[in-house]
Amino acid sequence: MPAEQEWWVWIWLDRFAAIVALGGIPTLLFYARRLLGALFGRLRFQTRILSIQPGYRGLISCVSAPMGAKVSAEEVERLVASSQGLELPLKNSPIGAILKAMEHHQPTLQHCWFIVSEASQPYYEALGKACAKFFPHVTVHQPEHVSDVYHKVDDVYEATHRIFERCGPETNGELSAKDVITDVTSGTTVMSIAVAMACLDDDRAIEYIEQKDRKDIYEIDVGWEKITRRPAKPRADAPESS
Repeated sequence: MPAEQEWWVWIWLDRFAAIVALGGIPTLLFYARRLLGALFGRLRFQTRILSIQPGYRGLISCVSAPMGAKVSAEEVERLVASSQGLELPLKNSPIGAILKAMEHHQPTLQHCWFIVSEASQPYYEALGKACAKFFPHVTVHQPEHVSDVYHKVDDVYEATHRIFERCGPETNGELSAKDVITDVTSGTTVMSIAVAMACLDDDRAIEYIEQKDRKDIYEIDVGWEKITRRPAKPRADAPESS
């Protein structure tokens, strides 16, 4: 190999190793998709406000224990017990975004799956009580428990794929992946990225709650926009523009 090319190869081998070490295989796949998009198309992101009853019958969301949370899991449980409905204090609690998403998808929502970390287990228990009280017709399936939600995306990424594989058998074939939407609002940053990456693998539906007023829910429409026409190269004999 010529000397002037050898340094380039070693730089990219070093980058490859760094990507695998930091993010694991899912992160590598994500960057591979980015590279292919750069070579063969443009990645197009669009957001649109969901209609009042968008028709999704399944919901996936993450449950996290916010660092420095002002409301403890015990306080959330007391809010659930004392609230007659989804009142503002409960919506502003650490499980509020999930409850808002569930409320938004009424009356079609029938099934929920949650991804839970060890630290967020107390909040998940409070969430379970809230679901039973305010959404008794919604089936809450066994959660996916993950360990690392702060450093690597692998655990949450794989857990999201497992849920999509489970949704058909656990609903007796009533639901498929196209009937399920994933909310990326709750959870740590790593959890949200991992869930979004898993959804991008198969063009699954993703939503989030805007964080300024926390009123609107947006669906993220992601797709590959192919470059159908490349800029024409100027002809060598073309006259120069004045």
